Amino acid sequence: MNRPTQHEHSPSNKLESATGKLFDAQPPARAERVRRKSNNAALNSVELDITPMIDCVFLLLIFFMVSSTMQGTPDLDVPFAIHTQGVDSRQSTVLILRPGRNPGDRALITLEDSGQPISFAEIGQRVTDAVRNGQRNVVVKAEGDVAHGDVRDAMQAAAKVQGTSVFAGVREK
Repeated sequence: MNRPTQHEHSPSNKLESATGKLFDAQPPARAERVRRKSNNAALNSVELDITPMIDCVFLLLIFFMVSSTMQGTPDLDVPFAIHTQGVDSRQSTVLILRPGRNPGDRALITLEDSGQPISFAEIGQRVTDAVRNGQRNVVVKAEGDVAHGDVRDAMQAAAKVQGTSVFAGVREK
């Protein structure tokens, strides 16, 4: 049996680096392999306790909930109109929105021609009846203290009726 000498290069047991030094490329001894397996098994069985991290997350959540201020969208004060296009009120359905009796209540809606109070759910039916009578324009007038969301809801309810044009009532300057 011919064994390779130290100067011979055998692809099975030696590797040559870029510097020309020889490195042993044989697999490690059995005892070393067993030890590596046991280290890998130990690494695979490590469990990470994330309870402290969850505690920190909840503490941050509580801190930001307590320190922040919850504000809804502010009420909108309708500005004076400089350039307006008038709408004939005789051919329009005019909805008047006044603030609710208590803070946080929905706006009170009345029809200008009859002074009759209606609910938000009734807007569509009243506008549909007005369209049948030839009144295709809807003007929504809101006092300054009415929440913007109520004005928006009233305008959207009126706009759902086919054949209508919805206008916001403003003050002329």
